[in-house]
Amino acid sequence: YPVILSTRENGYPNTLYPILTDFNYVIANVIIGGKSYLLDATERALDFGTIPFRCLNKEGRIVDYKKSDWINLMSDRFDTEQTNIELEISTNGLIKGTYRINKYDYSAIKERQKISGSSSIADYQKSLQNKSTSITIDSLQVNNLTELSEPLEIKFNFNWQEEDAAGAKTIYLQPFIIDKMENNPLKQNLRIFPVDFGVKKRSIVNTSINIPDGFEVESITPSTNFTLPDKSGFFKILTKVEGNRIN
Repeated sequence: YPVILSTRENGYPNTLYPILTDFNYVIANVIIGGKSYLLDATERALDFGTIPFRCLNKEGRIVDYKKSDWINLMSDRFDTEQTNIELEISTNGLIKGTYRINKYDYSAIKERQKISGSSSIADYQKSLQNKSTSITIDSLQVNNLTELSEPLEIKFNFNWQEEDAAGAKTIYLQPFIIDKMENNPLKQNLRIFPVDFGVKKRSIVNTSINIPDGFEVESITPSTNFTLPDKSGFFKILTKVEGNRIN
């Protein structure tokens, strides 16, 4: 069945009195084995049963002569990232590390589109490098770029010279190196309407840091857990010193 909808930038359609001018896009609703799938063929990075992010906008209207009805467009998939970082610190302040991130669902779709839009992997590596001027990226690998049902995996090695660390008695380390949130994107003091993010976001970062010979941990970020009052979101940090490593 055709499904007409209003894209996110076009606003919500009026569900009480739908009029044709509310809608500006068409996707397909396919029933297979009694299960409903929404499909769109305009983007190569979409796997089966996933529609573009711009279409995640409340409800669409099934166009059928026998039974026209509303259909939920919101996805039950997350924008998910799982990152693993290994840091090896030498006593002169030079840090070597490995970075591996797995991206799933809408996070993978966005990143596949970025990679496809780059002229080469080297050009994509340069764009990552520009996100963090403090590190030097080396040996970047991208796995599962065209296997759309698999998580997109990005791996690279990096070097990092922490400022003023060479010969210092105390080393201060900020372990979040790429895509760190540096300010609040929601800047309005008074908010009347809810914020529609399109999909739920899940981000997990595991970092392991070695303690150089002759050094000991003076202080680390304490374990912390924040949860929104309605439990719609949470933020958690768990920190531990285990042997010669900080996790």
